[in-house]
Amino acid sequence: ATGHERELLDAIALAEEAVPGTRAIDLDREDDGAKYEIEVTDGTTLTKVEVEGGAARVEESEPLEADERAEFEAAVITIQEAIRKALDTWPGIVDDIELDEDGDLNAVVWEFTIHQDGREIEVWVDAATGEPGE
Repeated sequence: ATGHERELLDAIALAEEAVPGTRAIDLDREDDGAKYEIEVTDGTTLTKVEVEGGAARVEESEPLEADERAEFEAAVITIQEAIRKALDTWPGIVDDIELDEDGDLNAVVWEFTIHQDGREIEVWVDAATGEPGE
């Protein structure tokens, strides 16, 4: 894993450990990469966690909406697996990741925004199969 990939995976691990029994479904990397806003869920509650300087701070929780619950339940591929697949296919710096239903594909996908060679690309990894696409 690259240094950037390890940084992402470490931030996600801290967020998931801060709220036991959850999995990450959303990640926003702040501009300088020193801070992450990560949303984790247990399938019922959505909790926002801020990770900065190797520490996680639980911010707020709210009930998980029905469409988000359906997306979470459909995701066989974890955010960690999706990161590996996305960065293997499109090396760069991940800006954000979101689990979402793609109406055009009729599938739940991990949507990525990746900075690559001075440009921003929007790509996805199928949350059921792990298949990458643009």
